[in-house]
Amino acid sequence: MLTVLQYFEIYDQLQSRLHYRSEVKIDEAIRRLEWQLKIQNFKLTEEKKIVAEIDSLKRSKKDLSQFLAAKKEVDEIRERQRRMREERDRYQKNVNQLRNKEDETKKSLEEKKSKLYVLKKEIDKLYTRKRHMIHEFKQHEKEYNEVKDEMKKQKKRDSFKRKEESRSHMEAFQNDIALPGKFQVTEDEVEEPSKNTGVVDELDDGKYILLKKTEDTEYSSVRPTKRRPSKKGKKFSVTKPITHAPQIFSQFASLMLNAPSTIPEISVSLEQVQARKTFYEEGGPIPTQRMVTPSIEEHSASETGISATESAMCEMSRQVSNTESNENPEDSFFVLDELVKLSGNDDNLSDKSEDTLARSNSDSTDRGHSDGDNSELSPESRKGSDVSECESTVISPKSLKNQLAHSTVLKSSSNSVPKTSSELLEISTGSNLEGKTPNIPKKMHGQIPDLWC
Repeated sequence: MLTVLQYFEIYDQLQSRLHYRSEVKIDEAIRRLEWQLKIQNFKLTEEKKIVAEIDSLKRSKKDLSQFLAAKKEVDEIRERQRRMREERDRYQKNVNQLRNKEDETKKSLEEKKSKLYVLKKEIDKLYTRKRHMIHEFKQHEKEYNEVKDEMKKQKKRDSFKRKEESRSHMEAFQNDIALPGKFQVTEDEVEEPSKNTGVVDELDDGKYILLKKTEDTEYSSVRPTKRRPSKKGKKFSVTKPITHAPQIFSQFASLMLNAPSTIPEISVSLEQVQARKTFYEEGGPIPTQRMVTPSIEEHSASETGISATESAMCEMSRQVSNTESNENPEDSFFVLDELVKLSGNDDNLSDKSEDTLARSNSDSTDRGHSDGDNSELSPESRKGSDVSECESTVISPKSLKNQLAHSTVLKSSSNSVPKTSSELLEISTGSNLEGKTPNIPKKMHGQIPDLWC
């Protein structure tokens, strides 16, 4: 590949050999010379010159084509050089700008270095000052702690001194107070001979040697403990009623069982609960509230058609009557409230239970006379009579609420609790309130209706 200088040399050589730089001018010169040869008569030498010039002009056409090609390439090279020069100038301008920025950056860097050097010196001074201050602080803190400890010790010494002084004064006063008590003798004091000493031998002049009887008196400061009486000889009363909380009644009622009222009934209740547990574990159908358990069937009357829930209510009211006499009126109030909740679970009482309730209200007077006879019977016979009364008595929720209100009034006036279901029915019908209502406090008249609103 030729360089730029070689292209320029070839271009100059071709340009020197050309007579004309255009092909049109070369053709015109050739025609003019040929025209002269035809028209004029020249000498042989002149004619040869004209022919040689015509040949050189024809050969110059080839040189002209080479010249034009070289000129085109030279023009392209020059154009490329021009663009490159322009680009070089642009880059040079950018370089100059960057150099100026570099100079400015170097200048600012030098300034910052000088500032950094100054700041480092200041920081070193501050660190030195900080170390001195910390050292001084530790010295002052040490002195402060020493003074503080000394003050605490002095305070403790003063406090101990004051306590010792007060204790000495207190002991002196206590001795003065206890001194007169030594000279006081009560009438009940009787001198008893010491049991820990005994006469071993009699010496001269009526003197004796006393010895300890037992070796247990070595620890005389320890008082001998007394044995507690054994409970083996005690026997529980079989007929004593058992007191239950309202939650126990509700739990037994949820299983449709009767809570045990005496100790012999506990084993029966355990067997019933175990049987009910086995029944549920075997996956049998869940009994409804209208089902009657074996324990309730024993106390329910099939002829009157009393439901299981109603007979359970009768049994619970019987247990309440047995336990009310030994409890507070408030406890029986909560038990009767539990009965009301239990009775509320059965929405529709049967027609037979309503008829039974009417018959029980009509016969309440006769039962009142029979209560006196039942009170003289044994606990077993009395329990049977209470069960028979519950079998023939069904209390509706409304009458039970009235019964509870009247029983509350009677408790507030005369601290007496109905012991049997017949007395409970007398209270519910209001037949036993004659002559007792004047003793009702005024506050109770406004509070009783609010209990069931």
